[in-house]
Amino acid sequence: MNRRVRILLALLVLCLGFAAWQWLRPYEWSPDSEARAKISFSRIERDESFFWLDVYVKITDPRGHDLEKPVRLILSDGQELEPADTTLEGSEKQKIEAISFRFWLDSTSIVGPLQLQMNDGNLLVRKKAIVPDLKPRAFSFHQTTNW
Repeated sequence: MNRRVRILLALLVLCLGFAAWQWLRPYEWSPDSEARAKISFSRIERDESFFWLDVYVKITDPRGHDLEKPVRLILSDGQELEPADTTLEGSEKQKIEAISFRFWLDSTSIVGPLQLQMNDGNLLVRKKAIVPDLKPRAFSFHQTTNW
């Protein structure tokens, strides 16, 4: 192999390593075990001056999700919002395996970090403090808390 091929192979390996890192890293490095779940991804969609926030959660604890305890989105100012829609995933014979929550937020609510209060713990949904730059009817998909 000549030198050019070696350099190209090294760059290819680095690019593949970076792509694998982006794809396989967790949403949050140390989720709260009391929440009994972990966030897989989130999706934010702009609807004129408001936002729809979808949070997809996988249940990790064998005890499952306690349906009698409320789930709330905690905003940076301490205000708590209930989901506008909740979708449960699982089979009839098994417990709930995943849950999707949908929240309706105005442009002031989306500013700052967001946490999902679930069971007896909190999961970090978002770290950043800026309003997402989205055009109306546009959305963005996030696999980490850094958005």
